[in-house]
Amino acid sequence: MRQSKRAWIFDPDNTLHNATPHIFPFLHHSMNEYIQTHLSLDAHEAAALRRHYWLTYGATLHGETCL
Repeated sequence: MRQSKRAWIFDPDNTLHNATPHIFPFLHHSMNEYIQTHLSLDAHEAAALRRHYWLTYGATLHGETCL
């Protein structure tokens, strides 16, 4: 018998679908704040780095797979 695996897909950068009017402005702010805090950057630097990551890698943060 083949065992199925469950996967969760999060799209905090709005790359898979467009849900801009509601939650995404809050997620963008939270991601910028996370980068600011963990990399000791000011708000402008954090936003620029996050945009660079998104343009270069297609995402701001990559998660890990837990199986």
